[in-house]
Amino acid sequence: MAEGISIVGGNTRMHAPEGDEDRVYELLVFMNRGWTVTAWELTPEEIESIQKTGRIYVSFMGHGMPPTFVGSEESVRDMTAEGGVLPRQT
Repeated sequence: MAEGISIVGGNTRMHAPEGDEDRVYELLVFMNRGWTVTAWELTPEEIESIQKTGRIYVSFMGHGMPPTFVGSEESVRDMTAEGGVLPRQT
């Protein structure tokens, strides 16, 4: 399973919903006026699967899906720049 990793310049700590601490863990994220940015590190097996299919699946706890953008560090930085710039991660 992809693991959430803390973001360089992270400014907000997200916590697991009460009662879900065994399934959801705390994560340092970057937030600005309009966006919350998280980063995920894939296992070698996940990278291999994505290379074969070209697909990434995103799931959310609960029903419905908030507006979501999935992309590279650069594309996410471009998308979120209007509310405050995400620091470079490398």
